[in-house]
Amino acid sequence: MTAPFTVTTDAVGLTAGTVVTANSVVGSFNVTATTAGAALPTIFSLANTKLQPTVALGISPNPAPHGAVLTLTATVTTPLGAALDPLTGSVAFTDTTNVIDLSSALAGGYAVVGANPLAAGSYTVTATYGGDGGHLAGIATAVVQVLPPPIAPQARADVAAV
Repeated sequence: MTAPFTVTTDAVGLTAGTVVTANSVVGSFNVTATTAGAALPTIFSLANTKLQPTVALGISPNPAPHGAVLTLTATVTTPLGAALDPLTGSVAFTDTTNVIDLSSALAGGYAVVGANPLAAGSYTVTATYGGDGGHLAGIATAVVQVLPPPIAPQARADVAAV
């Protein structure tokens, strides 16, 4: 049980600079609101549900030269922002055919991992946030193009050296 607190409002019922947030515990809660001079308190139910985060995936460099290590960055945010609604948990990174990293810890809304060089081609990379006690899972994809290795010049036998 949370201790009672007071919020002062104007004649219309608006607060002046006071922000009240519910705890991040998912579930239903009964709330009792009393008003000075009112005969009876107002009692209502409040339901905290898991929030849907937004997941974005960045890949650098892209396009990637042959043999380059890729940096994958998943950014996970909520509409309330990290200060009011911190995220915990981890992000799994996969590409079209491979698991890159199954459990990159989320820190400050970011999960970053280096991916070993891939063969030339186009790959769809997926970042999957697993969710936590107050947040649903989320997913993002991005395409990375890995360029083929440069072609080495061939010496020509029919050209005489000068």
